Amino acid sequence: MTCSGFACRVRWAAPLALTALAALVSPRAARAEGAVAGAARLQTSLVWIWGDDDVLHPPADRSPPSPAAGIGDRAGYAALYEGFASRYTGRENRSELRLRGEAPGLLAGVTTRAGLALGFELSSFGERSAPLLAADLGSFAELEWTFAERRDGRSDAITLRLLPVNGDRERVGELEALAWGGAVGPRWESPYVPASGPVRAGRLELALGLARAHAGVKTASFLEAQPLGPAVEETSYGIYGGVESRWSARVQVALGFGHFEHGRLPGPAGSPRATTTGVSLRLGGGSGLARPRPPVAFMNDGSPFERSFPPAKRPAFSVGVEAAHLVQRLWNADSSGASVLAPARAAALLAELSSAALDLRLACVLREPSFVMRNGLGVLPAQSISHAAAERPELAILASVGLLMSGRVTPSLSVGVVWPAAVTTRAVDRAGQPVGATLLVRGPGDVEALPPAEAPVQVLDLRPGLEVRLSPLLGLVAWLGYRRDFNRTRFVASPDGTLGLGFRSPDQLGYGLAARAVW
Repeated sequence: MTCSGFACRVRWAAPLALTALAALVSPRAARAEGAVAGAARLQTSLVWIWGDDDVLHPPADRSPPSPAAGIGDRAGYAALYEGFASRYTGRENRSELRLRGEAPGLLAGVTTRAGLALGFELSSFGERSAPLLAADLGSFAELEWTFAERRDGRSDAITLRLLPVNGDRERVGELEALAWGGAVGPRWESPYVPASGPVRAGRLELALGLARAHAGVKTASFLEAQPLGPAVEETSYGIYGGVESRWSARVQVALGFGHFEHGRLPGPAGSPRATTTGVSLRLGGGSGLARPRPPVAFMNDGSPFERSFPPAKRPAFSVGVEAAHLVQRLWNADSSGASVLAPARAAALLAELSSAALDLRLACVLREPSFVMRNGLGVLPAQSISHAAAERPELAILASVGLLMSGRVTPSLSVGVVWPAAVTTRAVDRAGQPVGATLLVRGPGDVEALPPAEAPVQVLDLRPGLEVRLSPLLGLVAWLGYRRDFNRTRFVASPDGTLGLGFRSPDQLGYGLAARAVW
């Protein structure tokens, strides 16, 4: 299997290999029962969109370009914090196939399971000569030994789960914006993107008393330069684990840690291994809600296949805090030929209040530039940030309010303000004059230099919307989107005829009508 972003072209030999592995886990148990109990589920989300992501400017004035109004999804529809807490945008035309089997083991209390989970990007059907893009969503083979049954319904058990197809979703952290060590977000951003083969993983979990602990391992192959001869594949290892509470009170505590190798730093043969090491902590509590849900942006409220039900008890509230501290092995920008462990930190606060007719959600996120680029080997390619450079962390405040008028009609308003992360390099020219550049950091593949002497400005995003549920199958959504972003640059002609950096028009106004069927 080879992967490019989210899309993974899955060879059909992979499901066959998974089936064979599941059979090896408990072949005798399956024969003893005469059959393996199983379940098959096919979920599909079809989204039809008519709209225009920017009605104020011609296509060439936007990045990405904005053509006239038309049918279909566009990159310009993305919310200000796309993928903040979900690996779905909500605008996908996709199907997910999940096959699951279960059989008792040879010993008392032992159960074996296997599952095939594939996601298909259906939009490629409409493209001529385009292959069907598929992704493994966590196919597994599992053995569980239950050695005690508790009164509260939580069993004490040891579980071994193997992921033989794609284990890149194994990572540390809960929120997509703060998770690390594996694929995150709708675009599957991951430090393992340069791998020359698939990522495999396995994890061992112990549920005992008031806590649950797990430990796992990931491997992937990377091409590494050799002193003599061509580059060859070498295995990189990752280890991770964590512990979390599982008491009945609405209070959650979780601690995760990990150390991940992902090839070597670019450079001569024998360069240090590229590594990401860190720890994450999550705390939460509330009443009536298991955990706070992220603010709603157009159709992006988690997985379209997981219905969000209002709390049975109102008023209900929940608050959660998550923090992460990483160190990445990078080349030292202040010492040629030396490597350094560069720090990267982030934190987030989520809160939700749901009353009889109101649902209010809030999120605050603070991320250092190095953390924003945790999946891209630093702000500067494979280099740490110089001590002489000035850093500005990313600060985002997101909020949404929904009116619970009925079970079928839900108007909402989402607001987001982001102060983008930035790094300002400092240097002097031959004449001793101070020079430098300010790099605006939005994420891997989205770093741009601002014009000289310019500083980044906050970005505003405003999205009113209305959802109408016509049935449990079909819903209609209408929305307006306004964004004010002074930081997007373009080349402009100066009075003397030379080209230089300038700014695009900051205002973007779009709209859309969408029908989404989920079954």
